[in-house]
Amino acid sequence: AVSNIHGAAAKAGISPARFIFTDVADKALYIARGSLADLFLDTPLCNGHTTGTDVLWSGVPILTLPMESMCSRVAGSLVTAVGCPEMCAQSMQDYVERAVRLGTR
Repeated sequence: AVSNIHGAAAKAGISPARFIFTDVADKALYIARGSLADLFLDTPLCNGHTTGTDVLWSGVPILTLPMESMCSRVAGSLVTAVGCPEMCAQSMQDYVERAVRLGTR
C-alpha cells in the first residue's frame, strides 16, 4: 500500500517524502500525532466518523463535502457542531478549490 501511495503521489508531482506512516499507538499518542497535520481532507462518500472526531479533538480542522447518505454527512455535522459550518464544501469543485487554497497557505 505504501508503495502504491508513493507511486500515485509521484505521478501527481507530489513528493512521497510528504507522507508519514506510523505504527498503531495508544490513544494519547494517536491524538498527539493528529495535531501534526494542518488540515484533514475528509472523504466525501464515507466520512471519517470516529477518525473525524479524533482529528477535531487534536485541534485540526476538517474540510468535508456532505452528500446524500448519512455516512457522507457525519463530518458535516461534526464541523457544524464545533462552530465551523464554513468547512462544509458545497460541491466537488468547491471542495477541491478550498483544499488547494487551505493546503497552500
